[in-house]
Amino acid sequence: MTIHINGKPYDIDASITIADLLARYQEQLSLPAHFALALNQGFVGKADYQTTQVNKGDSLDIFSPIQGG
Repeated sequence: MTIHINGKPYDIDASITIADLLARYQEQLSLPAHFALALNQGFVGKADYQTTQVNKGDSLDIFSPIQGG
């Protein structure tokens, strides 16, 4: 089944938690030390990564913090 991470398609075998997904694709995603994450345009807190499932057709967006004033 296919999901999208930052607009790019990724194939996964079955539903997976966000934590497992990030661990699995960590090298390909080049995750920054600090980031925010949205699943289907809804913010997901870090405390929920272990329990939030990613399913077929879902879209995950990973954002780096921006400094400014």
